Amino acid sequence: MPADASFRPESFTPQELAAELRYRQGKEEKRFLTLLVGSGFSRSAGIPTAAEIVAELRKDDKPSLRNAGPVPPGLSEYAFLMGKLGSPKDRAERVRGFVDKAKDSSGRLRINWAHLLLAALAEADLIHRILTINFDPLIVEALSLAGLPIRTFDLNAAGRFQPGLLDAGSVIYLHGQMHNLLLANATGELEKVKDLYPAVLQEAIGASLLLVVGYSGECDPVLAALRSQVAFPQGLRWAHYSPSGTPPSAEVLELFREHPDECQLSTGLDADRFMMELVLEGMKIELPPIVQRPFDAALDRVNRILELPASNGPAGANPVEGARNLLAEAKRQAQVRAIATNEPAATESALEQGALEIAVGTASLAADREALEQLALQIPADPTNPLSRELGTGFLRLATRLILEGKLTSAEELMKEVEAYGVTASNAAWLSCTWGIWAQDKASESQGAEADSFFEWAGEKFAEALRIKPDMHEALSNWGLALVNQAKTKTGEPADQLFQIASEKFAEALRIKPDKHEALYNQAWVAALRGDVAGCVEHLARWAKVHPRPTRAELDADSDFDQVRSHPDVVAFRGSLPE
Repeated sequence: MPADASFRPESFTPQELAAELRYRQGKEEKRFLTLLVGSGFSRSAGIPTAAEIVAELRKDDKPSLRNAGPVPPGLSEYAFLMGKLGSPKDRAERVRGFVDKAKDSSGRLRINWAHLLLAALAEADLIHRILTINFDPLIVEALSLAGLPIRTFDLNAAGRFQPGLLDAGSVIYLHGQMHNLLLANATGELEKVKDLYPAVLQEAIGASLLLVVGYSGECDPVLAALRSQVAFPQGLRWAHYSPSGTPPSAEVLELFREHPDECQLSTGLDADRFMMELVLEGMKIELPPIVQRPFDAALDRVNRILELPASNGPAGANPVEGARNLLAEAKRQAQVRAIATNEPAATESALEQGALEIAVGTASLAADREALEQLALQIPADPTNPLSRELGTGFLRLATRLILEGKLTSAEELMKEVEAYGVTASNAAWLSCTWGIWAQDKASESQGAEADSFFEWAGEKFAEALRIKPDMHEALSNWGLALVNQAKTKTGEPADQLFQIASEKFAEALRIKPDKHEALYNQAWVAALRGDVAGCVEHLARWAKVHPRPTRAELDADSDFDQVRSHPDVVAFRGSLPE
């Protein structure tokens, strides 16, 4: 059944979900949440999404990929191209190669905030199951980093699933793990394992609310298994994110249409941001001890190791006791240093000082207004103080959110606070850029000379950001947007001049970041507004090549293309895009 184009699923925010989870916590319920995570959950750690892997495979000169041809109906492009790679060994090595690209100079993967906060939920005893279609080990490594027990079940390798036998908090790899013998990433392999998905999901949704994060669900048998469920008695919450603003797929929307009273949708937040707003800002759950209380966390790990067995010869050094003593001495020395410094922001011990620094950093990253304002009572505004600058950076993130929400008066007041507290060195350019974004939005609310004054000030702020950070493509792109919006208020030569300068700003952004598909789209936008069909199509073609998932919907939703939309060349280009 085709999706109803007029259907709009019920929405939710991370804060609303947090309130629901806190309510269940208050009733002393445990393990009432199952997470289903996809490639978007690992993206910020450097591991490519399925769409990015597809884009790379399409550029590969391997003959079987170069001559792959169109994707058969009903099959994901990812599974189709993986099947063209060759043997299971070839595919496994390619998957490991994609993951290896995310390793740091020491050969280790970095833990992103989405996974760290998943571990925080697990430590709070909220997790019933963790289901993942990913191959990477970040879930396991995050749980291990938090000192939690690791219980994994590789559905692809097991070949069967018996409900009720797994421990709470188990991680189920639906497609297999990258280091295992079998990976389900080609069509035939997915066919073999997909019959197990309904039982896994039925067990999960019967006992817990299902939260989906970082998973698109497109042409994937896991989504088909979700749609086969009769009901979601505990509810389903789906956090959808697309960098380009593309809506969920028709298959996902159909799932919501089939279960309108049980399913809710959140949009606009990537996995890190969603988890931060849910766990830190909404549920007020502490970070794992390794971050909050590193000395105690390390000591707890050491205390789990048994003493060295006694030998028949002379007694030697006891490495476990040595490690324990070393941690105790480090903790004592840190306390002594904190008391000796006697700085205004310092507290009675290094651990408390460290906790304050962590609290500021956490509140800053989460842009948690309540926490930031409470911390501001303890930390005076002083741009020379690192804690003050970190606090100011948190207020800057919050102001940015308010600007996106259109709350410009509140954002202006907060930006003045930001300037009083200062920002970290890496965010100095962003302070100027954010003022520029605020000014161009104020201009859009104004008219005539007042609007021009705001547009002019926005340009000054973007120029200031570029003096601080010459390669800041974000400042160039936003400057271009401001110039286009100003040009739309003019006619004749003044408008043409502004359009031309805007196009030059987008071109500069592309010189810095050639794969910035938003800048290419904006170039096409300027050309469309100027009636330049050839330029519009040229830039759209380049946009489609670098965009991970270009769609007709994105183009159709933009009314600024209306004056060129009926041109045969634009019609032909639109027809080349997927729905």
